Amino acid sequence: MGKTKFILNLLIVAAIFYLIWLNTEYKLKLHESNIFGKMYNCIKNNYYPELTDEEIDDMLYNAIQGLHTKYSDFIKSNKDYVDLASDYAYKLGFTGKYNFKKQAVEVSEVFFGSKVYKEGLRSGDYIIAINGKDVRRDDIPSFENTENFTITVLNKNRETFNISFSKRTGFYKMMDTKVIKEKEKKFLIIKINYFGEGLFEGFNDYINLAIERKIDNIIIDLRNNHGGSLNEAQKVLSLLSPQNVFYNIKLKNNYYMLSRIQNIKYRKELNNKKIVVIVNRFSASASELVGLYLRDNNLATVIGERTYGKSEILNTFSLDENRKIIIPVGQYISLNGENISGKGFEPNIKIEDPDFGIIYENIREPEEDLLLEKAIDICLKNPPSLS
Repeated sequence: MGKTKFILNLLIVAAIFYLIWLNTEYKLKLHESNIFGKMYNCIKNNYYPELTDEEIDDMLYNAIQGLHTKYSDFIKSNKDYVDLASDYAYKLGFTGKYNFKKQAVEVSEVFFGSKVYKEGLRSGDYIIAINGKDVRRDDIPSFENTENFTITVLNKNRETFNISFSKRTGFYKMMDTKVIKEKEKKFLIIKINYFGEGLFEGFNDYINLAIERKIDNIIIDLRNNHGGSLNEAQKVLSLLSPQNVFYNIKLKNNYYMLSRIQNIKYRKELNNKKIVVIVNRFSASASELVGLYLRDNNLATVIGERTYGKSEILNTFSLDENRKIIIPVGQYISLNGENISGKGFEPNIKIEDPDFGIIYENIREPEEDLLLEKAIDICLKNPPSLS
């Protein structure tokens, strides 16, 4: 009996050492595999030439596992660092990120009215195959070079179904605007879908319109706005804020400032207007920087949900025609020291967005949109100062 127990313990110890060796071998050879080898070269050549192969492998390994090391901040872990659809989201009808744990494309948002929306695709579903090809960790089919798709979807009820569709034509509208009247009060609603090049010109025109027509209430809708051009967001802040510095920028160990654009003048007439900003859990990057700054400096009342938490400065490197790696190289930090990376920011008034997983390109009627209705109500209950 004692001999059997000894042999059993010996086998257990041997198994433990084997697993440790196997894990070490996996980590040491990770940088030699296809996609991770390209990530290794990108990190080694562009950012950390002083790191050993083992240290970079440790960074990659922990990024895959979703763990934190002193280096893992510089690689987007899990579903965030392989971005499949953002550049083509409008044409596809949905946004999504590759989820390494599930080994599938996780659907984030679906465009209202798109073919995939009509066929039942929703936020939180998983795409497990594209055109009959399984979506595996190292073999992600490209959305870019294909026009027609059949995707296999696994929904929240564990049901699978196929959707066939073609890329949509046209372009995603940067901004939609509307002037409405509620209880004898005028409201200018500006819905910014993303901060694209040239957005500020139209934004400025509508702010001028509000001033000229004496529209006292302005609602800026930043829901499902993933960001875009920081320069356009900087222009918007330059128009809405009297201050000269908006954010501190940390690049490695150096600090810089994100400042106002000098040829854009703050409109003092905005002091007499009520501004409400709407955000939700998919408001990210440049839209978060605008919303957080306006909240912190009491230039607007921000309502909605905690935002996404993407305040990094990102560099994108193509690994091949189908894949890219996005590496954060710096961060924006608010003037009061708040870093929202990975956690987002809380609005002044928290209200859950019942439509958070659906992207509406155009402004809806208030009775169809709970958060817009709440924003109007806030303006009516707290009229702008006329001082």
